[in-house]
Amino acid sequence: MVEETQDADDKMWPPHIEQNFIDIMVDEQQKGNMEHDVFKGTTWLSITKTLNEQIGKSFLPKQVKDKHNRLRQKQRKWGQLLRHTGLGWDETTQTVTASEEVWANVVAWDPKTPALRKKWCPNYDKLGQLFAPNTVTGSLQIFSNTPTPDSDEERALEEELANEACRT
Repeated sequence: MVEETQDADDKMWPPHIEQNFIDIMVDEQQKGNMEHDVFKGTTWLSITKTLNEQIGKSFLPKQVKDKHNRLRQKQRKWGQLLRHTGLGWDETTQTVTASEEVWANVVAWDPKTPALRKKWCPNYDKLGQLFAPNTVTGSLQIFSNTPTPDSDEERALEEELANEACRT
């Protein structure tokens, strides 16, 4: 049943349409139209209208909201996976990276995760911006096998952290 739903979603929302939709939502968020992580009714109408104009379809606001909710669930699923120690994110392939040992530990913790090992999550960064603006991105991650930074490296990390805080 879930696979049938996924197939229908893939047909109605192919990657280029999903990409447009995400971009429109990010744009609305940047305009300040997503208060308390929620779009209001007039913003949904605007999003739907803009999407339909861009792609030449006739989505209804309910279809657009439902897709939004599925994207939120997708971001949460991938975000939960990436919180495991030792997992990384490959921006180029939009996939999770990890050693065999790390994957074995992750699968032992959650048997549903092997399905995500071979999948990719396009637009993960934008989904994170939309649905988890306070989530750690991993841009300043330090692995347990990384040597302790010297004072110059510490200053650079502190500066990078301060710059990151200024951007958010």
